[in-house]
Amino acid sequence: MPPRPLLAFRSMTMKNPTSTNARGTIAAATALALAAAATLAQPVPGVTFLENPPGVDTRILAVANEGRFVAGEGQVRPDNRRTGAFIISREGGRVDFPPGTVAFNSSAGDISADGSYAAGATTAELEAITTTAALFGRDGSFLSLGYLPGDDSSSAQGISGDGRVVVGHSSDGRFENENRRAFRWTPETGMTDLGHLRADGVYTTPYDVSTDGRFMVGESISGALFGGSVEAFIWSADSGFQGLAALAGTLDSTGTATAVAADGRRVTGRSRYPEGDFGPVLWTDGVPVALGFIPGAAAGGATHISDRGDIVMGSMSGAGILDSTFLWTEATGSMLAREFLEMNGVFLPEGRFILSAMAPDGMSFSGESVAGSFIAVIPCPAAAPFLFLLIAAKRRR
Repeated sequence: MPPRPLLAFRSMTMKNPTSTNARGTIAAATALALAAAATLAQPVPGVTFLENPPGVDTRILAVANEGRFVAGEGQVRPDNRRTGAFIISREGGRVDFPPGTVAFNSSAGDISADGSYAAGATTAELEAITTTAALFGRDGSFLSLGYLPGDDSSSAQGISGDGRVVVGHSSDGRFENENRRAFRWTPETGMTDLGHLRADGVYTTPYDVSTDGRFMVGESISGALFGGSVEAFIWSADSGFQGLAALAGTLDSTGTATAVAADGRRVTGRSRYPEGDFGPVLWTDGVPVALGFIPGAAAGGATHISDRGDIVMGSMSGAGILDSTFLWTEATGSMLAREFLEMNGVFLPEGRFILSAMAPDGMSFSGESVAGSFIAVIPCPAAAPFLFLLIAAKRRR
């Protein structure tokens, strides 16, 4: 069967309304579609709605390279309990790893900049409490990354821009949340145990890796799994683990780092605010700054940051908030995603939507709405600074 083209879509543009600790074994995936070798197409500004394969709901979890590539999981109807990872390229079409082929279930949560590989996990049965870190190839290949010694559960959380560095966590599946350790995988080294932020660490999970693979960020619990100290961290090969400070005036050090800019200087995530709830935070050279809330929100956190470190995305909750996704820039502060996109020339249909991912370019997004899964690309990145100034001026009126 030929690839399903990504460009079978409803477009709205510019208008309103393997073995343990092994390198893994490569096997050809049984795919519904094989990606064609393709030259990258030009990005399509505006909003692209994806067509679902028969009997499957498409859930996008990662987007890259001006919306040219996305990855995620296809949820099989009617109950969506069976899932299969997928990679879609704008030019090459869709590659699926259906449930029961490479694994009982699978999911891809991050994708390399060139769309060649997506990182995620597989499960062996429906109610499985263990998972296995995995790489999915746009060419239909599949690579199981295995586990750290003594473990039987792992998950890949982030992948570098060239697809050669994967970060995630590994643990004993019988005690899934105890002694969960961070790992870093490369084709040359296999899975390397990075351990914990503190000597008495019991749980450490990376959530992101920088585009060049040098930096990794996440959260680590020390002392005891319940009631222990929860800290955000950044890791690099040169400096190892470093804790990220909590906001001044808070009662504890609780924090989580979820995304890192290309140079490692800026990290985003969430931290407890002095008022008591968690809110989005941006660390610059280790110093935290609260990003604040949009009107009506009382809690939230950041999930993505651009490679430049100048755009942050996340979610907030509170009374009267319809679109819970927010975007932040220094010029605008935190604002609703719909307002941000519309001021930048991208219009979504009326009704609730959420953004599920932001690409490292900071100008392309994926999301879910009542109209289906979509990719949103800001039309002219070069014009973005002027648009941000326009937004800021409007907000000051």
